[in-house]
Amino acid sequence: MKIVAKTNKLKIALLIKGYSQKDFSELIPMNQASFSNFLNKRSGISSPKSKKITEILGVEFEEIFDIEEKGE
Repeated sequence: MKIVAKTNKLKIALLIKGYSQKDFSELIPMNQASFSNFLNKRSGISSPKSKKITEILGVEFEEIFDIEEKGE
């Protein structure tokens, strides 16, 4: 299983809070290319990083993430 972004909802949350992808990726911490890949569903993200994202943005996990079976 992997954690993937609800891309539009996560992008909106970043915009509302005033974060660029670059600035936000530094807070997680994660390199910008990896964060972009995650945001565009080319890769998943670890559970600790997803928790950090929800804490920084002040949202619930289910609002901005989905859990997919591998191969979906």
